[in-house]
Amino acid sequence: MRKEYIIAIAIILGSIIISVASYLGSTFEYRSKLNVCEEIMREKADIKSAEFKKLVKLCKRQINLD
Repeated sequence: MRKEYIIAIAIILGSIIISVASYLGSTFEYRSKLNVCEEIMREKADIKSAEFKKLVKLCKRQINLD
């Protein structure tokens, strides 16, 4: 009976690992572009300001258009 539980847990954990790896792999390019854009915008605006949030939203829109 214990062995049956271990197999089920192993399958569930394996599925989680595969799905996380797939998500991170498929969004790598988007996350890279967003990080670069955020770094550039931090230099131009205060990090805590509303202007920074607006600039990041513009970055996200621009990335999605590519």
